[in-house]
Amino acid sequence: MEQFPKKIESKESSTFETKILSRDDLVDYIYKGQSLPQDTRFLDVEKGGVFKYFHLEDIVGINSYSKEQKLFPLVETEGVIAGLAELEQDPNDSNNFWIKFVSIDPKFQGKGYASTLISKIFDFAKENNYSLEPSFYSEEGENKLKEVMEKTERETGVKVVRKYQ
Repeated sequence: MEQFPKKIESKESSTFETKILSRDDLVDYIYKGQSLPQDTRFLDVEKGGVFKYFHLEDIVGINSYSKEQKLFPLVETEGVIAGLAELEQDPNDSNNFWIKFVSIDPKFQGKGYASTLISKIFDFAKENNYSLEPSFYSEEGENKLKEVMEKTERETGVKVVRKYQ
């Protein structure tokens, strides 16, 4: 399988930073060297977590896939991750990444972090000549993100694959 780029750039401003973490780096952030998650915002929503569609068991334990297949774009502000997305490399096309989800901590919603995160994802794809394939939009995502995705697609010229929409 093709390796990810060695260097993943981050964008910084006075109020936020965007970057892309590997699975291992995200696990380190959540667990902070302990055996239990130290940042409970990453638990399932039903257990008090804040990131819809993120499931910790998908990156640790029995449900996790090969470490080379997933990346986690994020936006960080006030010293915490405010927004998180998941990219998974298409096992049938190493030049395509699935956008599994984009989720913003409710505490930080309405501040443009989802748009910032989508821009980071498209910048990553453009810089590395990848195509993107969005997952199905939830009703909330349809209302909030679909237009931003389509606008960013037009602006960047990144190929977006829509097999199921």
